[in-house]
Amino acid sequence: INVTVLDATTNIDTCTLEWNGQNETMNKIGTGSSVTCYSTKSTSDGAVYSFRVYANDSVGNLGAGNSRSFTENTRPSISSVEVTPENPQTSDDLTCSVSGWSDSEGDSPGYYFIWLKDGVPDLSYYTSSESVILRSGNTSKGETWNCTVTPYDGYENGTMLYDAVILDNTPPTAPETLIPITGMYGGDSNIIQISCSGSEDDDGDILY
Repeated sequence: INVTVLDATTNIDTCTLEWNGQNETMNKIGTGSSVTCYSTKSTSDGAVYSFRVYANDSVGNLGAGNSRSFTENTRPSISSVEVTPENPQTSDDLTCSVSGWSDSEGDSPGYYFIWLKDGVPDLSYYTSSESVILRSGNTSKGETWNCTVTPYDGYENGTMLYDAVILDNTPPTAPETLIPITGMYGGDSNIIQISCSGSEDDDGDILY
């Protein structure tokens, strides 16, 4: 609690803080008819506090400020974070979803999403949406992607939760052409050459 105290003609002697009905002397900075007084108080989440400041000058005059009150903000919380699909392939988009928003004061939800690739922050978002999508073009086989979500109520951050997945191999596509398609060959010494083409692999692996 910080206040500036002024007296038109007389020096300020002391400042007193009335805190939830209890009086205590405040620290004073400066001398003369213009000083600053302060006190440091501890608060608890969700508690209501009222206070008022009084000042005395050197001839005994007493001045009082207005009574004020406030409620200490309670940190928001979330209950879970999930990355889907649970066993993704490199062709899959990843969705990070949060649920279970709770805020004692009824503040609107906000979320800090951070995607970490192999433990290193890669992408971040702040949004009121309960999910964000990481497109498959950002991922590669074998990488570990961790999504952390921190709730924010406009005043304070809550406790962060997270979920992680490992990108698995994506199978190659079937060949588009196969030669020969059908046929019947007799004997035991024929050499038959079969060829195929048109397969694709999202991981960029060499196809055999």
